[in-house]
Amino acid sequence: MSLQSLAFRLACLCMWLGCGFSHGVHAAQVPVLLVSAERNAAFTEAAEVFIAELARGGVSRSNVQYLTLAEARTSGTRAGQFVLALGVEAATELARSETRIPVLSVFVPSQSFELIVRTNPRKAASPFSAIYLNQNLGRQLDLIQLALPQRPRIGVMLGNHSSSQVPLLDEEMRRRSLSLTQTQIDPNEPMFAKLQTLLEASQVLLALPDPQVFNSGTLQNILLSALRAGVPMVSFSPAYVKAGALMAIYSTPTQVGQQAAQLARAVLQGKELPPAQYPRDFSIDVNASLARSMDLNVDAQTLTERLRRLELTK
Repeated sequence: MSLQSLAFRLACLCMWLGCGFSHGVHAAQVPVLLVSAERNAAFTEAAEVFIAELARGGVSRSNVQYLTLAEARTSGTRAGQFVLALGVEAATELARSETRIPVLSVFVPSQSFELIVRTNPRKAASPFSAIYLNQNLGRQLDLIQLALPQRPRIGVMLGNHSSSQVPLLDEEMRRRSLSLTQTQIDPNEPMFAKLQTLLEASQVLLALPDPQVFNSGTLQNILLSALRAGVPMVSFSPAYVKAGALMAIYSTPTQVGQQAAQLARAVLQGKELPPAQYPRDFSIDVNASLARSMDLNVDAQTLTERLRRLELTK
């Protein structure tokens, strides 16, 4: 995309978000705006739950508008009091805009959101926040300890997006008397020699959401290597469980939509948008057939109940 094209698109988005105030459009007409680059199944489910939750709180459905970025750029000016950005592309474009309307991003990994803010420093001082796509590291490690207490050696593959998490990962591991083995993945070097070395030293492979490491071109080979080594993978996506990971801990689109609606209602009532945060609620999937083949006694419902009880005590 040319610089001129990007500048034009951002100008259109800024007009759409902000110019309504200067043209006498009352914010109450469309107080809540939802924006996404596309309408995939996850985005649509979260949006429907978000809108329904707002309606239960007294916000009329007619006062909520859901547009794709393409529609937003061509729909004319609108004013609003709150914007929900679904996905990295929407969050990135809104970060580049001049809007001062509170923006909450969802379906954005923590590392991606931090990068968006770093590259758009003005947003650090504006109402620009997120509910991260990924779970906090402590929650993931607690799950591993509950499910696999006899496997304290945790292996992690790191790319450019996830390497910044190492200090926090080290700290959380020490708190739980777990041992961290890590390997840095260089996109210009073969991955699988490093993976084999990592698996030899690990009892569990913890997958962090880093597209440099886990993507459509690498996932199947990583899972096959882990299975051959007898090292179960704990992941961040239920799709990985279907592909061969042992477990995944994640938040469903419904859970994300509910949490986003709670924050939106607070903003509409005059409260400030809070800092970026991890999901409050979560779900766990287990690959039951893989668990049986590895002689592991893990059950999704039991683990969910135990982890929720554990978090209540913290």
